[in-house]
Amino acid sequence: MLLTEGDIGNVVAAAVGTREMPAFLKKFTEQGGLIYGIGPAISEYWTAWEMYDAIATLSEEDKATARRALSNTAKAYELFRKNVNKHLATDGMYILARSNEFIQFKGTDQLKVKIEGRKSTPAPQKSLSMSITTESDQRREFFDRFADSGYAIDKTSYDAVKRGIDKDWQGSAQAIGQSGYSKWNITSMRQFMIRRACKFLLYDEINTRGGTIFYALDGLTLSEVAQRVHRGLDTTRSKVPVCTSELREIFRMWAYLQNHVTFYSHLENSDPPWKISDKAEWSAYALHRAEKITAETEAKANLLRELRQRHQNQQYDEAIAMYHSVPAMYLKKTSLPFDQV
Repeated sequence: MLLTEGDIGNVVAAAVGTREMPAFLKKFTEQGGLIYGIGPAISEYWTAWEMYDAIATLSEEDKATARRALSNTAKAYELFRKNVNKHLATDGMYILARSNEFIQFKGTDQLKVKIEGRKSTPAPQKSLSMSITTESDQRREFFDRFADSGYAIDKTSYDAVKRGIDKDWQGSAQAIGQSGYSKWNITSMRQFMIRRACKFLLYDEINTRGGTIFYALDGLTLSEVAQRVHRGLDTTRSKVPVCTSELREIFRMWAYLQNHVTFYSHLENSDPPWKISDKAEWSAYALHRAEKITAETEAKANLLRELRQRHQNQQYDEAIAMYHSVPAMYLKKTSLPFDQV
């Protein structure tokens, strides 16, 4: 378990009114947003909220009974663990606010990635399309919106897809370069599109459903996120973890997302990863992203010069803050599902 016995003791105490609510419980509502993070963290945060909600809505008499029954934090924690395991046994199907409900492909789904173009057609001139057949109306509607966005695979250049595949499929860059999209790379194409879908979901949740992003950092090795460490799949392949893609997207677009994303650790507010881990890595990434700013102006040249100087002087917080001061409209070449940035 990621949440501790003490964390759950605080949840119970807040529910019966003997202590202040943890920050996550103050802000989270069932229909008010999505919980992001690794799978176990999502399950545990949802279960902690369920536990709080079940107790807090009792009558005063029943609350007193619950207080007596759960005054032993070990018993409360045992009940919490039991309910977390129930969610794990059902693959989280009853967790209504989990982000991976939208983008985690299931056995009943049919996901097809189609390569379009004759064999003789040069690889950069070929195109991809993706379709998904799913039993869930909510997920089908999400993927319809995804297909209309700038993140869709058929709106993504060959070079961008190739770079995405190269991140996952170690040692195959030469084969991809010679043959374009080959059937051996479909797995990596799917991984690439899952990462794309996760990024799109951030904006879709905010702008389509009016929700908030509750990001649980529990269980993440933040230094691996900052350094974009790959996770091995087998002896020849690896992948960029989804959480790494999500957090680096949030960093890139913090100028916009800071009003919609809150980070948590042990159910309490947390600073963003770049303020608590590997600041030099995040600062270098800020410099790298600043070079991609779409506006070619004297202001951009001045920003790059100052940001590079701050980074070289190890003024990492200042360099990161300088990057995050750039208006969001200049940070993204891919069209986003909203106009107000």
